[in-house]
Amino acid sequence: MILLSTVPRTLGDPAVRAARMELLDLPHIAPLTQFALRLAEASPTGDGVPFFDPHDGGINARILMLAEAPGPAAVGKSGFISCDNPDATAANTWHAYAAAGIERTDIVRWNAVPWYIGSEGRTKIRAANRKDLIEAEPHLRELLSLLQNLRVVVLCGRKSQRMDPVIRQAAPQLHIVRAWHPSPVCMNRFPTRRAEFFAQIAQAARLIGREAAT
Repeated sequence: MILLSTVPRTLGDPAVRAARMELLDLPHIAPLTQFALRLAEASPTGDGVPFFDPHDGGINARILMLAEAPGPAAVGKSGFISCDNPDATAANTWHAYAAAGIERTDIVRWNAVPWYIGSEGRTKIRAANRKDLIEAEPHLRELLSLLQNLRVVVLCGRKSQRMDPVIRQAAPQLHIVRAWHPSPVCMNRFPTRRAEFFAQIAQAARLIGREAAT
């Protein structure tokens, strides 16, 4: 049985990370593990592609949370795209899930550009550009084909929102929710954005029949 985290940032603990790595071959996550490994070989940057989090829904997920690109916490620290990562972006997402009543089995997290596009020392990510997004398009299409129970895609941030036409063409049956990026840079710039982000995640939750606890 998988024991889910009850607080954010747990992947900052090396023992937690090691235990999570042991779960990568479970049936619900194994196809996505193989997908990530293929992406690492195909990466135009020759740099890191983190794994999908086995604590999430994997191929059974009904919501895909799609951000921009993996940051230093995912590539240089945890090795996972996860709301349990030891950074403020992941923590904001963790709290939004909890507030919306989303179960971890409901969701899977990934990025429009799946490989690292930051500095050589993996300390600072750069913004995705048009070339990055075009190179990533076929890989997003492949991911959508693996997620047979998917009903909703949440596009977090303006760069991931540029994948809207790709998703509508590849899987026109899906609901698309546009959301703010959960990074502290985005959330802290305007006081209303945190509440708006939480409302956007709650909208995705309602589309799969989840409601926040009262």
